[in-house]
Amino acid sequence: MFSINTICSIFLFLSLFNDATNGQFVNNIPSFNFGNEYYDNTGTEVKSLPDAIKNVEKFIGQIMDASGTPSLVFSISIRGKLIWEKAWGYSDLENNVKANLDTKHRLASISKPITTALIATYVDQGLIHFDDPISKHINVHDFPLKYWNGHLVNITVGQLLDHTAGTHVTTLNDFDNVTIGLNCTQMIHKFADEKLLFKPGTNFAYSNYGYQLLGAIIESVSGKSYQQTMKEFFHKYQLDSTYVETSDLILTNRSHYYRLLNQYLPKENIPTMVYDDLFHLVGWWPSGGLMSTTNDLIKFGNLIINSYKNRTDHSIMSYETLKEMWIKRTTNFPNFPWHPNNDYGYGWFIAYISPQVNPNLKHRNFVWHSGGLIGATTFLIIYPEEEIVAAVFSNKGYVAGLDNIAIYAAESIYPFV
Repeated sequence: MFSINTICSIFLFLSLFNDATNGQFVNNIPSFNFGNEYYDNTGTEVKSLPDAIKNVEKFIGQIMDASGTPSLVFSISIRGKLIWEKAWGYSDLENNVKANLDTKHRLASISKPITTALIATYVDQGLIHFDDPISKHINVHDFPLKYWNGHLVNITVGQLLDHTAGTHVTTLNDFDNVTIGLNCTQMIHKFADEKLLFKPGTNFAYSNYGYQLLGAIIESVSGKSYQQTMKEFFHKYQLDSTYVETSDLILTNRSHYYRLLNQYLPKENIPTMVYDDLFHLVGWWPSGGLMSTTNDLIKFGNLIINSYKNRTDHSIMSYETLKEMWIKRTTNFPNFPWHPNNDYGYGWFIAYISPQVNPNLKHRNFVWHSGGLIGATTFLIIYPEEEIVAAVFSNKGYVAGLDNIAIYAAESIYPFV
């Protein structure tokens, strides 16, 4: 018989592992029959924005039916204007609470591009450089210097951001004897003495721990805790429904989380309350511990687009810094699991969907990030040139197809705006 700690460790391992693999679904975008006119997947001609929205909503219903997700929330903006948003289903099955546009969800790994955006503000201020060795910002007593084949090597800030540092990858044992701390710097000690997986800059390994180290760097540079610094960041950019999920956080409209355990309870969603009680997000905040709404993610995406368009009055970072963030950093790593249609930059996946993969797409270049935990699946996509931002959340773990929803919505709605 498994102990409850072992079971929860298995769940959490699967959670964080799937978080890194959730985005592979972009290669399976349905081959909708787009021609000179726009059509949905049933062949119905689309002549107006209401028609397009109706078809997207139908597709969302198909995804919800197939996945059994209790709820789904979707928002899309084009050229800075919110075009459509809607919530379906129940955020709390036990109490019959319907999901709404203010429902707060765990972002999971979409926390990474938000953490990266804060780092970018420090780059613009000259407080951090992407090529800084992390020993410049983290005391060696907290994270010792590293060696490879007997030679001292430097891990850079940029290598943490693009997962090429060779730092710890999440395993089952990570959540045995869970360490509780007050901030990210305290939490990096658990894996600080581990050997590197490879020489920094020579390979790719998706590392949540690398973003823990970034949290410690933020604390070093700011002189404040990660959670306090992020609170000030959210306030500055009017992300008023975005939070660091601390253990004492009390929120209205917080979603409950569910997972489908087919092998035990066929076709039944079960709550993840046991997992939630034992899962401490302290230290994991920079990689997966933020909460938000789809509307706040739309705001965040438009701030990023403003940086891309060099609109300095309403942006988070400079165009030059964003351009460096969106350089493809994994092109030469054959083991990168999202090739050939995606690469990773600093905190973002960078996609080009070729005509060979899907000949019907009109818009092939975008950046994105997904997130997955036992009771949450999230997806954020930005088309910088077209100025499209779409966000979609589910309160069920590992829901396939959220990326398809976002891409189908962008393709369907954009021509009518």
